[in-house]
Amino acid sequence: MAHTMDTMKTLRMLQNTGMAEAQAEAVTRAIQDSQGEFVTRDYLDARLSAEIGNLRGDLYRALWIQGGSIVLILAGLGAITGGAF
Repeated sequence: MAHTMDTMKTLRMLQNTGMAEAQAEAVTRAIQDSQGEFVTRDYLDARLSAEIGNLRGDLYRALWIQGGSIVLILAGLGAITGGAF
C-alpha cells in the first residue's frame, strides 16, 4: 500500500504553528523521504523464519560436534583402559 502525503498542506501546517519556512521545508522533505521504507509484517515473518532456520542449523552442527567429541573421548578411554572403564 503506497502512502502519499500532501506536502504543501504539511508545509503550510508547520508554518502556521510558527515554524520558519526553511525548517518547515526541511521537516516536510524528511517526512516525504522517509515514506516507502516501512517494514511489513510479511517481511518480519520471512526474516524471522530465515533466522530461525539459521539458528536451527547452528544448533544441529553443535550437537553433531559434541556427539562426535563424546564418541572420540569414549573411544580414547576404551583404548587406554583396555575397554574396562
